[in-house]
Amino acid sequence: MKYSLVGSMGLNKDLSRHDLDEKFVTDSNNVRFREGSAELFGGYDEIYATPSAVPYHIQPVFVGTTRYLLYASKQRVYVVNGSTHTSITRQTASVDVLYDADETVLWNGGVLNGIPILNNYNDVPQMWNPVATTTKLAALTAWDTDLRAKVIRPYKNYLVALFIKDTSTDPDTIYPHRVLWSNAATAGTVPDSWDITDATKDAGETDIEGEDRIVDGLTMGDNFIIYKKRSTYLMQFIGGQYIMRFQRLFSESGAMSQDCVVDLDGAHVVLGVSDLYIHSGDQVQSLLTGKMRKWLFGDMDSQYYEYSFLVKSIHTNEIWVCYPTVGSSTCDRALVWNYKDSTFAVRDLPSVRAGTNGFVESSLSYGWEAETTTWETVDKAWAVAATIPDEQRLIFASPTNSKIYLAESTQLNDGSYISASMERRGLSLGQPEIRKLIKSVRPRFSSDSVATVQISVGSSDDVYGTYTWTVPQDFVIGTDYKVDLFANGRYFAYRVTSDAALGWRFEGLDFDIDPAGSW
Repeated sequence: MKYSLVGSMGLNKDLSRHDLDEKFVTDSNNVRFREGSAELFGGYDEIYATPSAVPYHIQPVFVGTTRYLLYASKQRVYVVNGSTHTSITRQTASVDVLYDADETVLWNGGVLNGIPILNNYNDVPQMWNPVATTTKLAALTAWDTDLRAKVIRPYKNYLVALFIKDTSTDPDTIYPHRVLWSNAATAGTVPDSWDITDATKDAGETDIEGEDRIVDGLTMGDNFIIYKKRSTYLMQFIGGQYIMRFQRLFSESGAMSQDCVVDLDGAHVVLGVSDLYIHSGDQVQSLLTGKMRKWLFGDMDSQYYEYSFLVKSIHTNEIWVCYPTVGSSTCDRALVWNYKDSTFAVRDLPSVRAGTNGFVESSLSYGWEAETTTWETVDKAWAVAATIPDEQRLIFASPTNSKIYLAESTQLNDGSYISASMERRGLSLGQPEIRKLIKSVRPRFSSDSVATVQISVGSSDDVYGTYTWTVPQDFVIGTDYKVDLFANGRYFAYRVTSDAALGWRFEGLDFDIDPAGSW
Protein backbone atom coordinates (compact mmCIF):
# COMPACT_ATOMS: atom_id res chain seq x y z
CA MET A 1 0.00 0.00 0.00
CA LYS A 2 1.32 3.44 -0.93
CA TYR A 3 0.30 6.70 0.74
CA SER A 4 1.50 10.07 -0.61
CA LEU A 5 1.56 13.49 0.99
CA VAL A 6 3.55 16.68 1.40
CA GLY A 7 3.14 19.78 3.54
CA SER A 8 1.56 21.71 0.69
CA MET A 9 -0.88 23.56 2.98
CA GLY A 10 1.93 25.06 5.03
CA LEU A 11 2.66 25.27 8.73
CA ASN A 12 -0.04 24.99 11.41
CA LYS A 13 0.99 24.97 15.07
CA ASP A 14 -2.37 25.79 16.68
CA LEU A 15 -4.97 23.33 15.40
CA SER A 16 -5.39 19.93 17.09
CA ARG A 17 -3.58 17.12 15.27
CA HIS A 18 -6.84 15.16 15.35
CA ASP A 19 -8.42 17.84 13.13
CA LEU A 20 -5.38 18.81 11.08
CA ASP A 21 -5.33 17.99 7.38
CA GLU A 22 -2.39 15.71 6.62
CA LYS A 23 -1.08 18.21 4.04
CA PHE A 24 -0.11 20.58 6.87
CA VAL A 25 3.19 20.35 8.74
CA THR A 26 3.35 20.80 12.51
CA ASP A 27 6.85 22.30 12.69
CA SER A 28 9.26 23.93 10.27
CA ASN A 29 12.06 26.47 10.04
CA ASN A 30 13.51 28.20 6.97
CA VAL A 31 11.15 26.27 4.68
CA ARG A 32 8.41 28.03 2.70
CA PHE A 33 5.30 26.48 1.17
CA ARG A 34 4.03 27.58 -2.21
CA GLU A 35 2.53 26.15 -5.38
CA GLY A 36 1.82 22.83 -3.66
CA SER A 37 5.41 22.19 -2.57
CA ALA A 38 7.86 22.95 0.21
CA GLU A 39 11.18 24.62 -0.55
CA LEU A 40 14.20 26.10 1.14
CA PHE A 41 13.94 29.83 1.74
CA GLY A 42 16.36 32.04 -0.12
CA GLY A 43 19.23 33.56 1.81
CA TYR A 44 20.50 37.09 2.30
CA ASP A 45 23.70 38.94 1.41
CA GLU A 46 25.20 42.20 2.57
CA ILE A 47 24.79 44.96 -0.01
CA TYR A 48 26.34 48.41 -0.45
CA ALA A 49 29.37 47.34 1.61
CA THR A 50 29.79 48.37 5.25
CA PRO A 51 27.49 51.25 6.31
CA SER A 52 29.15 54.42 7.54
CA ALA A 53 26.93 54.34 10.65
CA VAL A 54 24.99 51.64 12.47
CA PRO A 55 21.73 51.34 10.48
CA TYR A 56 18.40 51.44 12.32
CA HIS A 57 16.25 52.71 9.44
CA ILE A 58 16.28 52.29 5.66
CA GLN A 59 14.26 54.08 3.01
CA PRO A 60 14.56 53.62 -0.78
CA VAL A 61 14.29 56.68 -2.98
CA PHE A 62 13.81 56.37 -6.75
CA VAL A 63 14.18 59.63 -8.71
CA GLY A 64 14.24 59.50 -12.50
CA THR A 65 16.59 56.66 -13.31
CA THR A 66 18.63 56.99 -10.10
CA ARG A 67 18.11 54.70 -7.14
CA TYR A 68 19.20 55.81 -3.69
CA LEU A 69 18.99 54.10 -0.34
CA LEU A 70 18.73 56.29 2.73
CA TYR A 71 19.80 54.76 6.02
CA ALA A 72 19.83 56.31 9.45
CA SER A 73 21.57 55.62 12.71
CA LYS A 74 20.38 57.20 15.93
CA GLN A 75 22.41 60.33 15.20
CA ARG A 76 23.20 60.52 11.47
CA VAL A 77 21.61 59.89 8.07
CA TYR A 78 23.45 58.64 4.99
CA VAL A 79 22.59 57.98 1.38
CA VAL A 80 24.25 55.31 -0.73
CA ASN A 81 24.32 55.36 -4.50
CA GLY A 82 26.48 52.71 -6.13
CA SER A 83 29.43 52.20 -3.79
CA THR A 84 29.55 55.72 -2.37
CA HIS A 85 28.16 56.44 1.09
CA THR A 86 27.46 60.15 1.68
CA SER A 87 26.32 61.82 4.88
CA ILE A 88 23.25 64.01 4.44
CA THR A 89 22.96 64.75 8.16
CA ARG A 90 21.68 68.27 8.83
CA GLN A 91 24.40 70.89 9.36
CA THR A 92 24.99 74.32 10.83
CA ALA A 93 28.02 76.19 9.51
CA SER A 94 29.16 72.98 7.74
CA VAL A 95 29.16 71.02 11.01
CA ASP A 96 26.86 68.03 11.54
CA VAL A 97 24.01 68.59 13.99
CA LEU A 98 23.35 65.15 15.44
CA TYR A 99 19.90 63.66 15.75
CA ASP A 100 18.38 62.25 18.91
CA ALA A 101 16.58 59.09 17.79
CA ASP A 102 16.59 56.28 20.33
CA GLU A 103 15.89 52.56 20.66
CA THR A 104 12.21 52.94 21.42
CA VAL A 105 11.28 55.68 18.93
CA LEU A 106 13.11 55.27 15.66
CA TRP A 107 12.65 56.83 12.25
CA ASN A 108 9.61 56.97 9.98
CA GLY A 109 8.33 59.13 7.16
CA GLY A 110 7.71 58.64 3.45
CA VAL A 111 7.96 60.41 0.12
CA LEU A 112 5.68 63.35 -0.74
CA ASN A 113 5.78 64.73 -4.29
CA GLY A 114 9.15 63.06 -4.80
CA ILE A 115 10.63 64.60 -1.64
CA PRO A 116 11.75 62.20 1.12
CA ILE A 117 10.53 63.03 4.63
CA LEU A 118 12.28 61.60 7.70
CA ASN A 119 11.01 61.92 11.24
CA ASN A 120 11.65 60.79 14.78
CA TYR A 121 9.89 61.81 17.95
CA ASN A 122 12.78 63.83 19.38
CA ASP A 123 13.75 66.06 16.45
CA VAL A 124 12.05 68.50 14.10
CA PRO A 125 10.88 66.53 10.99
CA GLN A 126 13.42 66.56 8.16
CA MET A 127 13.21 66.80 4.36
CA TRP A 128 15.73 65.93 1.66
CA ASN A 129 15.03 68.63 -0.90
CA PRO A 130 16.25 68.67 -3.60
CA VAL A 131 17.21 65.01 -3.87
CA ALA A 132 20.97 65.02 -4.48
CA THR A 133 24.00 63.67 -2.68
CA THR A 134 25.19 67.27 -2.21
CA THR A 135 21.98 68.20 -0.35
CA LYS A 136 21.83 67.98 3.43
CA LEU A 137 18.65 67.27 5.36
CA ALA A 138 16.84 70.33 6.64
CA ALA A 139 13.90 71.15 8.90
CA LEU A 140 10.56 70.59 7.21
CA THR A 141 9.28 73.85 5.74
CA ALA A 142 6.69 75.72 7.85
CA TRP A 143 6.75 73.19 10.70
CA ASP A 144 6.29 74.64 14.21
CA THR A 145 9.72 74.04 15.76
CA ASP A 146 8.17 73.62 19.23
CA LEU A 147 6.24 70.55 18.08
CA ARG A 148 7.32 66.95 17.60
CA ALA A 149 5.38 64.06 16.02
CA LYS A 150 5.82 60.40 16.79
CA VAL A 151 4.85 59.52 13.19
CA ILE A 152 4.55 61.48 9.93
CA ARG A 153 3.03 59.94 6.77
CA PRO A 154 2.03 61.30 3.34
CA TYR A 155 -1.64 61.32 2.30
CA LYS A 156 -2.65 62.72 -1.10
CA ASN A 157 -0.84 66.11 -1.24
CA TYR A 158 -0.85 66.43 2.54
CA LEU A 159 1.44 65.36 5.34
CA VAL A 160 -0.26 63.86 8.40
CA ALA A 161 1.44 64.05 11.79
CA LEU A 162 0.33 61.67 14.54
CA PHE A 163 0.81 61.69 18.34
CA ILE A 164 2.03 65.24 18.98
CA LYS A 165 4.42 66.57 21.64
CA ASP A 166 4.72 70.28 22.52
CA THR A 167 8.25 71.05 23.77
CA SER A 168 7.49 74.70 24.60
CA THR A 169 6.15 73.63 27.98
CA ASP A 170 8.05 72.14 30.92
CA PRO A 171 7.53 69.27 31.13
CA ASP A 172 6.57 68.60 27.52
CA THR A 173 2.85 68.40 26.84
CA ILE A 174 1.85 65.14 25.18
CA TYR A 175 -1.16 64.76 22.86
CA PRO A 176 -1.31 61.00 22.18
CA HIS A 177 -4.68 61.20 20.37
CA ARG A 178 -3.90 64.19 18.16
CA VAL A 179 -3.90 64.23 14.37
CA LEU A 180 -2.35 67.28 12.70
CA TRP A 181 -2.41 67.76 8.94
CA SER A 182 -0.69 70.29 6.71
CA ASN A 183 -1.89 72.56 3.98
CA ALA A 184 -2.03 70.82 0.60
CA ALA A 185 1.30 70.93 -1.20
CA THR A 186 1.62 71.83 -4.86
CA ALA A 187 3.37 69.47 -7.26
CA GLY A 188 7.06 69.00 -6.51
CA THR A 189 6.95 70.83 -3.17
CA VAL A 190 6.34 70.24 0.52
CA PRO A 191 3.45 71.95 2.40
CA ASP A 192 3.86 75.70 2.88
CA SER A 193 1.83 75.84 6.10
CA TRP A 194 0.82 73.88 9.21
CA ASP A 195 -1.02 76.87 10.71
CA ILE A 196 -4.44 75.65 11.84
CA THR A 197 -5.53 79.23 12.59
CA ASP A 198 -5.07 80.45 9.01
CA ALA A 199 -8.47 80.31 7.32
CA THR A 200 -6.84 80.53 3.89
CA LYS A 201 -5.07 77.21 4.42
CA ASP A 202 -6.30 73.62 4.68
CA ALA A 203 -4.17 72.74 7.72
CA GLY A 204 -6.07 71.42 10.72
CA GLU A 205 -6.07 69.18 13.74
CA THR A 206 -8.35 66.90 15.71
CA ASP A 207 -8.16 64.55 18.67
CA ILE A 208 -9.29 60.99 18.06
CA GLU A 209 -11.65 59.60 20.70
CA GLY A 210 -10.79 56.70 23.01
CA GLU A 211 -8.21 56.01 25.69
CA ASP A 212 -5.74 54.03 23.57
CA ARG A 213 -2.96 56.01 21.91
CA ILE A 214 -2.27 56.54 18.21
CA VAL A 215 0.34 54.16 16.83
CA ASP A 216 0.61 54.73 13.06
CA GLY A 217 -1.28 55.54 9.86
CA LEU A 218 -1.27 54.58 6.19
CA THR A 219 -3.10 55.56 3.01
CA MET A 220 -5.81 53.19 1.76
CA GLY A 221 -7.06 54.24 -1.66
CA ASP A 222 -8.57 57.73 -1.28
CA ASN A 223 -8.59 57.49 2.49
CA PHE A 224 -6.06 57.55 5.32
CA ILE A 225 -6.39 54.92 8.06
CA ILE A 226 -5.27 55.83 11.58
CA TYR A 227 -4.34 52.99 13.90
CA LYS A 228 -4.45 53.21 17.65
CA LYS A 229 -3.35 50.38 19.92
CA ARG A 230 -6.78 48.70 20.01
CA SER A 231 -8.95 50.68 17.60
CA THR A 232 -8.92 51.99 14.05
CA TYR A 233 -10.22 55.20 12.45
CA LEU A 234 -10.78 56.51 8.93
CA MET A 235 -9.61 59.94 7.84
CA GLN A 236 -11.16 61.16 4.58
CA PHE A 237 -10.60 64.31 2.57
CA ILE A 238 -13.95 66.10 2.04
CA GLY A 239 -12.82 69.69 1.44
CA GLY A 240 -14.99 72.62 2.42
CA GLN A 241 -15.04 73.97 5.95
CA TYR A 242 -13.87 70.81 7.70
CA ILE A 243 -11.31 69.58 5.12
CA MET A 244 -11.13 66.12 6.71
CA ARG A 245 -13.81 63.76 8.03
CA PHE A 246 -13.13 61.16 10.74
CA GLN A 247 -14.97 57.92 11.45
CA ARG A 248 -14.31 55.00 13.75
CA LEU A 249 -13.94 51.73 11.84
CA PHE A 250 -13.08 49.16 14.52
CA SER A 251 -13.33 49.40 18.28
CA GLU A 252 -11.36 46.24 19.12
CA SER A 253 -8.70 46.02 16.38
CA GLY A 254 -5.67 48.26 16.06
CA ALA A 255 -1.92 48.02 15.42
CA MET A 256 0.72 46.66 17.75
CA SER A 257 3.30 49.36 16.98
CA GLN A 258 4.81 51.56 14.30
CA ASP A 259 5.38 49.88 10.90
CA CYS A 260 2.97 47.04 11.68
CA VAL A 261 0.75 47.87 8.69
CA VAL A 262 1.36 47.18 4.99
CA ASP A 263 -0.76 47.75 1.91
CA LEU A 264 -1.86 44.73 -0.11
CA ASP A 265 -3.75 45.56 -3.30
CA GLY A 266 -5.79 48.29 -1.62
CA ALA A 267 -6.32 46.38 1.63
CA HIS A 268 -4.24 46.62 4.80
CA VAL A 269 -2.53 43.70 6.52
CA VAL A 270 -2.12 44.62 10.20
CA LEU A 271 -0.31 43.06 13.13
CA GLY A 272 -2.46 43.82 16.17
CA VAL A 273 -1.81 43.07 19.83
CA SER A 274 -3.45 39.65 19.53
CA ASP A 275 -3.84 38.81 15.84
CA LEU A 276 -2.67 39.34 12.29
CA TYR A 277 -5.61 40.51 10.21
CA ILE A 278 -6.59 42.04 6.88
CA HIS A 279 -9.29 44.60 6.10
CA SER A 280 -10.45 46.93 3.33
CA GLY A 281 -12.04 49.50 5.61
CA ASP A 282 -15.05 47.40 6.49
CA GLN A 283 -14.70 43.92 8.05
CA VAL A 284 -11.73 42.50 9.93
CA GLN A 285 -10.61 39.05 8.75
CA SER A 286 -8.26 37.10 11.00
CA LEU A 287 -5.36 35.43 9.21
CA LEU A 288 -3.96 33.48 12.18
CA THR A 289 -6.94 31.98 14.01
CA GLY A 290 -6.84 28.19 13.91
CA LYS A 291 -3.35 28.27 12.38
CA MET A 292 -0.57 30.24 14.09
CA ARG A 293 -2.06 32.84 16.46
CA LYS A 294 -1.38 31.20 19.83
CA TRP A 295 2.08 30.11 18.73
CA LEU A 296 3.15 33.52 17.38
CA PHE A 297 2.26 35.52 20.47
CA GLY A 298 3.79 32.87 22.70
CA ASP A 299 7.03 33.01 20.70
CA MET A 300 7.24 36.82 20.80
CA ASP A 301 9.29 38.55 23.49
CA SER A 302 7.01 40.21 26.06
CA GLN A 303 9.38 43.15 26.63
CA TYR A 304 10.46 44.02 23.09
CA TYR A 305 7.36 42.94 21.14
CA GLU A 306 6.77 46.54 20.01
CA TYR A 307 9.94 46.31 17.90
CA SER A 308 7.99 44.05 15.52
CA PHE A 309 7.25 45.25 11.98
CA LEU A 310 5.71 44.04 8.72
CA VAL A 311 7.27 44.06 5.27
CA LYS A 312 5.90 42.91 1.92
CA SER A 313 7.92 40.73 -0.46
CA ILE A 314 6.32 41.42 -3.83
CA HIS A 315 8.31 38.99 -5.94
CA THR A 316 7.55 36.04 -3.60
CA ASN A 317 3.92 37.06 -2.83
CA GLU A 318 4.56 37.18 0.93
CA ILE A 319 4.04 39.33 4.00
CA TRP A 320 6.81 38.92 6.60
CA VAL A 321 5.89 39.46 10.25
CA CYS A 322 9.29 40.28 11.72
CA TYR A 323 9.53 40.03 15.50
CA PRO A 324 11.90 39.40 18.44
CA THR A 325 11.64 35.93 19.93
CA VAL A 326 11.62 35.38 23.68
CA GLY A 327 14.92 36.72 25.08
CA SER A 328 15.79 38.81 22.01
CA SER A 329 15.70 42.62 21.66
CA THR A 330 15.89 42.61 17.84
CA CYS A 331 13.81 40.85 15.20
CA ASP A 332 15.44 37.45 14.78
CA ARG A 333 12.48 35.56 13.30
CA ALA A 334 9.71 36.10 10.75
CA LEU A 335 6.33 34.47 10.41
CA VAL A 336 5.76 34.50 6.64
CA TRP A 337 2.30 34.55 5.08
CA ASN A 338 2.05 33.68 1.39
CA TYR A 339 -1.03 35.62 0.30
CA LYS A 340 -1.36 33.77 -3.02
CA ASP A 341 -1.23 30.22 -1.61
CA SER A 342 -2.57 31.12 1.87
CA THR A 343 0.26 29.27 3.63
CA PHE A 344 2.38 30.11 6.66
CA ALA A 345 6.07 29.47 7.23
CA VAL A 346 8.79 30.52 9.70
CA ARG A 347 12.28 31.73 8.91
CA ASP A 348 15.31 33.11 10.76
CA LEU A 349 16.36 36.77 10.48
CA PRO A 350 19.81 38.31 11.12
CA SER A 351 18.83 40.51 14.12
CA VAL A 352 17.11 43.30 12.18
CA ARG A 353 15.29 46.44 13.30
CA ALA A 354 13.90 47.72 10.00
CA GLY A 355 12.89 46.39 6.60
CA THR A 356 11.49 47.74 3.38
CA ASN A 357 10.51 46.76 -0.12
CA GLY A 358 12.13 48.92 -2.76
CA PHE A 359 14.06 49.22 -5.98
CA VAL A 360 17.62 47.99 -5.73
CA GLU A 361 20.52 50.08 -6.99
CA SER A 362 21.06 49.31 -10.68
CA SER A 363 24.76 48.51 -10.19
CA LEU A 364 23.81 45.46 -8.12
CA SER A 365 23.89 42.57 -10.58
CA TYR A 366 23.38 38.90 -9.86
CA GLY A 367 23.85 37.75 -13.42
CA TRP A 368 25.69 34.53 -14.27
CA GLU A 369 28.27 36.49 -16.23
CA ALA A 370 29.47 37.95 -12.92
CA GLU A 371 30.02 34.55 -11.33
CA THR A 372 33.58 33.42 -10.64
CA THR A 373 32.79 30.20 -8.72
CA THR A 374 32.32 26.71 -10.14
CA TRP A 375 28.95 25.15 -10.90
CA GLU A 376 29.34 22.80 -7.92
CA THR A 377 29.76 25.64 -5.44
CA VAL A 378 27.72 28.46 -6.93
CA ASP A 379 25.16 29.67 -4.38
CA LYS A 380 22.79 31.61 -6.62
CA ALA A 381 19.46 30.12 -7.68
CA TRP A 382 18.17 30.35 -11.23
CA ALA A 383 15.19 32.36 -10.01
CA VAL A 384 17.38 35.16 -8.64
CA ALA A 385 20.39 34.97 -10.90
CA ALA A 386 19.36 37.63 -13.38
CA THR A 387 20.08 41.32 -13.02
CA ILE A 388 17.42 42.65 -10.65
CA PRO A 389 17.34 46.47 -10.68
CA ASP A 390 13.79 46.70 -12.01
CA GLU A 391 12.36 44.48 -9.28
CA GLN A 392 11.33 45.59 -5.84
CA ARG A 393 13.28 43.55 -3.33
CA LEU A 394 13.36 43.04 0.43
CA ILE A 395 16.04 45.07 2.21
CA PHE A 396 16.80 44.83 5.93
CA ALA A 397 18.86 46.88 8.39
CA SER A 398 20.71 45.05 11.14
CA PRO A 399 22.21 47.34 13.82
CA THR A 400 23.56 44.29 15.67
CA ASN A 401 25.69 43.31 12.67
CA SER A 402 25.99 46.86 11.29
CA LYS A 403 24.94 45.61 7.87
CA ILE A 404 22.30 46.20 5.22
CA TYR A 405 21.00 42.95 3.73
CA LEU A 406 19.29 42.07 0.47
CA ALA A 407 16.95 39.14 1.10
CA GLU A 408 16.19 36.29 -1.31
CA SER A 409 19.31 37.16 -3.30
CA THR A 410 21.36 34.03 -2.68
CA GLN A 411 21.06 30.51 -1.26
CA LEU A 412 23.29 31.28 1.72
CA ASN A 413 22.69 33.38 4.82
CA ASP A 414 25.52 35.93 4.75
CA GLY A 415 27.90 33.24 3.46
CA SER A 416 26.69 30.37 5.67
CA TYR A 417 24.50 27.41 4.77
CA ILE A 418 20.85 27.70 5.78
CA SER A 419 19.86 25.22 8.48
CA ALA A 420 16.33 24.07 7.64
CA SER A 421 13.78 21.57 8.89
CA MET A 422 10.18 20.53 8.42
CA GLU A 423 8.20 17.98 10.39
CA ARG A 424 4.72 16.53 10.64
CA ARG A 425 3.43 14.52 13.60
CA GLY A 426 0.09 12.80 14.08
CA LEU A 427 -0.28 11.15 10.67
CA SER A 428 -2.78 8.28 10.62
CA LEU A 429 -2.08 7.56 6.93
CA GLY A 430 -5.80 7.16 6.36
CA GLN A 431 -6.28 4.39 8.97
CA PRO A 432 -6.19 5.74 12.55
CA GLU A 433 -7.82 2.59 13.96
CA ILE A 434 -5.06 0.11 13.03
CA ARG A 435 -1.36 -0.31 13.49
CA LYS A 436 0.79 -0.01 10.37
CA LEU A 437 4.30 -0.98 9.33
CA ILE A 438 6.35 1.45 7.24
CA LYS A 439 9.03 -0.32 5.21
CA SER A 440 10.40 2.58 3.17
CA VAL A 441 9.71 6.12 2.00
CA ARG A 442 10.21 7.59 -1.45
CA PRO A 443 10.80 11.35 -1.30
CA ARG A 444 10.21 13.48 -4.38
CA PHE A 445 12.79 16.27 -4.40
CA SER A 446 14.29 18.55 -6.99
CA SER A 447 17.29 20.86 -6.69
CA ASP A 448 19.29 23.23 -8.86
CA SER A 449 22.53 21.98 -7.27
CA VAL A 450 23.95 18.85 -5.69
CA ALA A 451 22.06 18.67 -2.40
CA THR A 452 21.78 16.15 0.44
CA VAL A 453 18.96 16.18 2.96
CA GLN A 454 18.33 13.97 5.98
CA ILE A 455 15.08 12.03 6.42
CA SER A 456 13.70 10.18 9.42
CA VAL A 457 10.33 8.72 10.42
CA GLY A 458 8.74 8.59 13.85
CA SER A 459 5.98 6.35 15.22
CA SER A 460 3.61 6.41 18.18
CA ASP A 461 0.41 4.71 19.36
CA ASP A 462 -1.10 8.06 20.37
CA VAL A 463 -1.34 11.20 18.26
CA TYR A 464 0.19 13.28 21.07
CA GLY A 465 2.34 10.49 22.48
CA THR A 466 6.12 10.08 22.50
CA TYR A 467 7.46 9.34 19.02
CA THR A 468 10.20 6.83 18.40
CA TRP A 469 12.38 8.07 15.55
CA THR A 470 14.46 6.16 13.06
CA VAL A 471 18.09 7.20 12.60
CA PRO A 472 18.22 10.10 10.09
CA GLN A 473 19.44 8.92 6.70
CA ASP A 474 21.07 10.94 3.95
CA PHE A 475 19.08 11.36 0.76
CA VAL A 476 21.07 12.65 -2.20
CA ILE A 477 18.72 14.56 -4.47
CA GLY A 478 18.98 13.41 -8.06
CA THR A 479 20.77 10.18 -7.10
CA ASP A 480 18.75 8.35 -4.44
CA TYR A 481 15.12 7.39 -4.97
CA LYS A 482 14.09 5.85 -1.63
CA VAL A 483 15.05 5.40 2.01
CA ASP A 484 14.68 1.95 3.59
CA LEU A 485 13.57 1.99 7.22
CA PHE A 486 11.10 0.31 9.58
CA ALA A 487 8.57 1.99 11.85
CA ASN A 488 5.51 0.46 13.53
CA GLY A 489 2.57 2.26 15.15
CA ARG A 490 -0.87 3.82 14.74
CA TYR A 491 0.45 7.33 14.15
CA PHE A 492 3.51 8.45 12.27
CA ALA A 493 5.69 11.47 11.77
CA TYR A 494 8.28 12.47 9.22
CA ARG A 495 11.15 14.92 9.48
CA VAL A 496 13.29 16.50 6.76
CA THR A 497 16.41 18.47 7.70
CA SER A 498 19.30 20.03 5.81
CA ASP A 499 22.37 21.81 7.16
CA ALA A 500 24.72 22.04 4.17
CA ALA A 501 22.46 22.03 1.12
CA LEU A 502 21.65 24.74 -1.38
CA GLY A 503 18.21 25.29 -2.88
CA TRP A 504 15.86 22.31 -2.85
CA ARG A 505 12.18 21.73 -3.48
CA PHE A 506 10.15 18.98 -1.78
CA GLU A 507 7.21 17.84 -3.88
CA GLY A 508 5.95 14.74 -2.09
CA LEU A 509 6.63 11.75 0.12
CA ASP A 510 5.38 8.23 -0.65
CA PHE A 511 5.04 5.78 2.27
CA ASP A 512 5.34 2.05 1.57
CA ILE A 513 3.13 0.63 4.33
CA ASP A 514 1.53 -2.68 5.34
CA PRO A 515 -1.41 -3.06 7.75
CA ALA A 516 -0.27 -4.68 11.01
CA GLY A 517 -3.53 -5.38 12.87
CA SER A 518 -5.68 -3.50 15.34
CA TRP A 519 -3.49 -4.04 18.42
